[in-house]
Amino acid sequence: MAIFDLNKSILLIFLTFFTLNVAHAEQAVLKTELGFRTLSETKVPDAIKKTADSTFEARVIYESSSSDIVVMDLTDPKLGDANQKIDAVDKLDASEKVVIKKQFERCRREKIEKECPVYFTIEKATAFLVGGDGTYLITNAHVVNGPLKLLSAFEKKPILDLLEQPRRILIYLFDHRGNLVFDPYLNQAAIIKYGEPSSLAKFHANWYAEDSDYAVLKIDKKIGEPIKIASSFQPGDTAYHSGYPACTGCAAAPNKTDPNGNRDRSPGKNSIGTGFYWTQGKIQDSATVRSFINADWYLALAKFDQMVFLNADAQVGMSGGPILNEAGEAIGVFAGSKDKINSDGSMTVLSRGVRPPEFNQIK
Repeated sequence: MAIFDLNKSILLIFLTFFTLNVAHAEQAVLKTELGFRTLSETKVPDAIKKTADSTFEARVIYESSSSDIVVMDLTDPKLGDANQKIDAVDKLDASEKVVIKKQFERCRREKIEKECPVYFTIEKATAFLVGGDGTYLITNAHVVNGPLKLLSAFEKKPILDLLEQPRRILIYLFDHRGNLVFDPYLNQAAIIKYGEPSSLAKFHANWYAEDSDYAVLKIDKKIGEPIKIASSFQPGDTAYHSGYPACTGCAAAPNKTDPNGNRDRSPGKNSIGTGFYWTQGKIQDSATVRSFINADWYLALAKFDQMVFLNADAQVGMSGGPILNEAGEAIGVFAGSKDKINSDGSMTVLSRGVRPPEFNQIK
């Protein structure tokens, strides 16, 4: 047996033992205040008001397969008005329509209307400004992982080797009013830092670890003021996170663990899938977290000193958004959530974020 196979076997035995022990641990009580809130609520925390202008809907475009980029002839009379055709597509939301039409504009501007490459993979996420002069953004590694994996395969280099120099990324940014504030064909955006994965990432299909799921981007245009970084936080502290969640009131909602299709968010409201929302909860201690995550070894073995957990509602699309304290300082970058359907049919959500080691040094 090869040394690698032996090590892998030992690891699997350890994980099996670990999982069985964690699975039988006493369940800590965890309750989530479900629901998503908007800026039009009667009582919006100062932390949210203070940071909303620095938190953006991110739309990353790239070619994930040969069918995701289409070369169009915008001069073809059979096509008609390309913008009107896109406006008529019900399955596209407002931001997606803007992203596609901006690609048409780029082709006309660069005189390539007859062979206009249009990307139709449009990933939705959140990003926020940190450090420096308002030109540094932070989001999740998994948000930019797709284009980096393609580049890695093309250049035959590991992702971290790719980032020995900044790498351009096609990312559109919208503010909470729905305005496009950054067009990557008019301005430059580059990935300058990618969370270095722990050894756990070797077993993760997307090559990043839960405790290193962040990326820093540099843009060449100031679009707001950076959010300050909190020096510390404690279990029991009130915390918020904000971003641009996908729809939770739709039958085809992304969260497949909820048998109700995410339609019931009582006592709060659903997200309609467009616009800026915020949720709130309390920072959780490691004992509660380890009990709740149960057999999810990839989380259980993460470096908890580089993470933050809170019992706040969450949804796809909020990835990369800020987790904030009551002063409006960032204590982490939201990276995902774990949810569980309880015996009484209710849902509990545990949100998690990563706290980059160099959080205070981005400048």
